[in-house]
Amino acid sequence: MRFEPVPVEAAEGKILGHNIHGVDGRYAFRKGICLTSEDVTVLQQIGRKIVYVAELDEGDSGEDLAAERVARAVMGAGLKYSGPSAGRVNFRARGLGLFRVDVERLGRLNDFEGTTLATLTTHSTVRRNQIVATVKVIPFALPEETIRGAEAIAQEAGPLIWAELLKPRRVGLILSASPGARQRVEEQFAPLQERVEALSSELAQVEYVDPGEEVAEAELAAALTRELDAGME
Repeated sequence: MRFEPVPVEAAEGKILGHNIHGVDGRYAFRKGICLTSEDVTVLQQIGRKIVYVAELDEGDSGEDLAAERVARAVMGAGLKYSGPSAGRVNFRARGLGLFRVDVERLGRLNDFEGTTLATLTTHSTVRRNQIVATVKVIPFALPEETIRGAEAIAQEAGPLIWAELLKPRRVGLILSASPGARQRVEEQFAPLQERVEALSSELAQVEYVDPGEEVAEAELAAALTRELDAGME
């Protein structure tokens, strides 16, 4: 990829290498866009004579295509990605779970000039739709050699980044309290239910066992058996 100044009238089809402000001081053009004939007309109207542009060499891939190829190579289960846009791809978790990174391969991938993969720390707890990683291509294009090198590292031993999602479970709850406290306990287990549901599971069955009876141990064993027989996990 080469950067060079060109006359505005010769800039059509080339990648703009810098931001340009309009007469009102606001951004008229942002770097990285491929200039159209209409863009050239506007540039002439605001008085630009020369612009700096980037021209791809043979075998170069634009920043969006390069970022998407790297993203597809590194992504494993439990993730989805959005983009590319301006050479950036964001990865999000598909649900609640643990985010995993092959740290050694991540370091080698980030040694390639012009591209980077930034991630949360491996083993982080993540929630649905949380951004967990980003691929960013820093220049406007990458050589094919760099992209293939990154892809090769990503594909050496399975995905480089992934999320192990928590599986929904059917949960049974057995309450135990003295007869005098039974009503209060049965009315106040909502925080437990919220915790279960926050872990993508369902509190499907609730039972009460009186701990004060002589047969309490047998009743508890029977309650556990009923929970298992009802499919509680």
